[in-house]
Amino acid sequence: MVGEWSGTITVKVLRVEPRSRLSLQKHLHRREEWLCLSGSAEVQVGRRTFRMKVGDWAKVQKNQLHRIYSEGGAEILEVSVGKFSEDDIIRMEDDYGRAGKGPIPPHRPWPARRTRPSSQDLPSRDRRRSEAAGPHPPAS
Repeated sequence: MVGEWSGTITVKVLRVEPRSRLSLQKHLHRREEWLCLSGSAEVQVGRRTFRMKVGDWAKVQKNQLHRIYSEGGAEILEVSVGKFSEDDIIRMEDDYGRAGKGPIPPHRPWPARRTRPSSQDLPSRDRRRSEAAGPHPPAS
């Protein structure tokens, strides 16, 4: 791949199913290098998005957001350099409901995501109408 690694390394093969994507995530205690073994993938590393095909590689630094998506499926060799732990996954977005379920760095918490707008988000006339209607009665 890219070069020599010092320290502890962990090697995995990531299988990305067709039309699937991994979490938008970062790690505090390890960096990663990826090598595309089969298929192709759209990769986001930091603010950069690019396509990987067989033989292409990418580097992900500690604390750098990253994600992999594949339209037709892909296998990616992942080499993690540093302290490896599945607990070192900070998910910012996730298609399987796991976002925010990892160690949150105390110095950089991210804001909670609202799932639907509050009455404060409505234009003033709709807010007045909503407040005047009051709470809805329970369904019978």
